[in-house]
Amino acid sequence: MRKRIVLPVLAICLVFAGCDKQAASPAQAGLEQAANAMRALKPKQNSPDMTVKSWWEAKDALMQVNEAACQAFFSIANDAGKELSQLAAPDFTITRDCSRSEKYQRTIENVQIQSDTRAIVLARVRNITPPDNGASTDSHEQKIKDEGSALRYTLERADAKSDWVISTIESRSSFSSGWESTQQKHDPYNHRYVNDYYQ
Repeated sequence: MRKRIVLPVLAICLVFAGCDKQAASPAQAGLEQAANAMRALKPKQNSPDMTVKSWWEAKDALMQVNEAACQAFFSIANDAGKELSQLAAPDFTITRDCSRSEKYQRTIENVQIQSDTRAIVLARVRNITPPDNGASTDSHEQKIKDEGSALRYTLERADAKSDWVISTIESRSSFSSGWESTQQKHDPYNHRYVNDYYQ
């Protein structure tokens, strides 16, 4: 069954606009700090490899913002758990928390300059996040973790004086023989499922 977590606009308003007029909580302060770190980024687009590295830096910063936003949201939303706990048996899961940001090791393996306006950057990306407590990893899964995924970034620019931009990103995992786009567009959702958490 499809489950989704939505961060309401009101929660973000409370964090950034100070709608509650009270001192910021640690979670709210963490969100502001993560947002400021992302705003301070200065992308470099003078070469294909620097453009890809800037992309990775921004992606990592965005993960930190998302995690901080989740923490700030649930610091507010979980207050409702105090009321819900009175209506449910003790073994019900009332409050929720956020998954931690994953950490990646990224390496550029090859840069192919195809013309003044097109380049390919080949990279290897590994998930180096430690397993969750209690999680097991068999030898096949460890091999996948160790090998990571190959990624292919296609970059383009209008002319030799313009900045490079990423036009496509494709991945190839250890068990795949071909390249697949990572930028899949999602069809509009018809909301046919019931989200069990809200029932």
